[in-house]
Amino acid sequence: MTRFYRNDRIGARAVFYSMPENNRNEPVSRSLVFKLALIDGDQALAQESLQILAKHATHDSEPLYASVLMAQQYGTPDMTILALRTLIDQQPPGLNFPALLRCTVRLLMGELDSKDEEKNKSRTVVELVVIFERAAKNTGVLRVGTDEDWQNEIQWWSKTAYNLALKHCEDTIPKMIVRLLAACVHFLDCYPHDRQAGVRHRRLICHFLSATSLVTIARASDKDAKQRRQWYMQARSQINHFNENYEEWQRVAGVTMPWAEREKQGNVLVGQAFKIMQHDLECILHLELWSTLDAAVSKLLEYTGAAHWDNLTDLMFIIHQHAGTATEMDGTSRSRVRALLSKSINETWKHDKDIKKMARLLRQSFNVHLGDGDEDFALSIIRQAASIAKRGFEGKTAPYPSDQLFWLASTAFNKVVDFLERGESAKSGAWTEGALEMARYGDDHGSLHATLTAKKREAEDYLVHGRTNKRRKIE
Repeated sequence: MTRFYRNDRIGARAVFYSMPENNRNEPVSRSLVFKLALIDGDQALAQESLQILAKHATHDSEPLYASVLMAQQYGTPDMTILALRTLIDQQPPGLNFPALLRCTVRLLMGELDSKDEEKNKSRTVVELVVIFERAAKNTGVLRVGTDEDWQNEIQWWSKTAYNLALKHCEDTIPKMIVRLLAACVHFLDCYPHDRQAGVRHRRLICHFLSATSLVTIARASDKDAKQRRQWYMQARSQINHFNENYEEWQRVAGVTMPWAEREKQGNVLVGQAFKIMQHDLECILHLELWSTLDAAVSKLLEYTGAAHWDNLTDLMFIIHQHAGTATEMDGTSRSRVRALLSKSINETWKHDKDIKKMARLLRQSFNVHLGDGDEDFALSIIRQAASIAKRGFEGKTAPYPSDQLFWLASTAFNKVVDFLERGESAKSGAWTEGALEMARYGDDHGSLHATLTAKKREAEDYLVHGRTNKRRKIE
């Protein structure tokens, strides 16, 4: 191999491959050819040489240590990382395992920031996660030196994992974020109880991000129902961890003020707690855990913060549809589901004042309550819609969508006809008033209101004379 030192790399290769296999695989030969492979950019030969050097590391670890230094000097960052990983896997005697792991993490993080291609970034993230998991499983090996050294060590690992997860939670595969956060929580659990002040907050964020990532994974697993349930079960486990830690955080922090006041003070955890409650409802829906629904709904009914309720509204429509036939649900629980649905609609309106969205939600809610036989609440929705339509008619808000207004007014009046045909004339008056009030604010120059007024007279005539040969519904 002396040709190598005369820069005759082609000749050196020829000499290397002409040697007997035993001689080629001796540590000295492999160290030299590893350097040759680094200089030539021959990754396959470099990897092969590392594997051979690793086999000899139990007896002689110096060549493997030297390969790391050579990779740093002559190779690419990828080859340096590969050499470090090989050294970590072997853990030869005298190895400073914690320092080597930290060095590898720093190199990988540098690579992650420098790579543009999504494929390369994803591969680097996976390698990082594996290192963090390795460190988490070997905390006993990390615990060297004094208690202060151990504290600094665990702080470095927990903070680095935490910051990495926060930085890449939106552009990284959710499964990798979940694994990274699990390692982070393991490190946080190693903190002494007398130094938990900032740890509780970070642990809450970890459980929140894990639950959110797992719900995202579950939603994307629509082709595998069994796997989807598993993801939702894991998400609910993280939700439970969040709730337990959130209660502990409140107790220790002495937080007793209302939701809205906490949110005004910029408490990010309040918004995350609201999001967690929404995730919990989604998990309950897909896992069909109806016996736990009432408690989850009750918590959201207590919430008074200015959060984004529109997503919850759509979810509540679905939950109402499925929970209606659940034997585990009693009348009180179903009533609370409807109450939360109404609250989410009202809060959505307060938040964004989107009249088109509100009109759609009121129509859906009207159908839900009418279908449940809750005619009083359905009538209250007509009155609420009429109040909103009045403000739009007066120019105080955007006008109520004409198609939605016509539908609600007509449907309400048709309900009057149903009452009369069933001989329930006592109920018809309030519904007639509601339908006419709604029709009053249409943009049709009073046409619908006039039509319904005429129909009202026909209905009254029906009551007096008992004419049963006509159905006077609005088509």
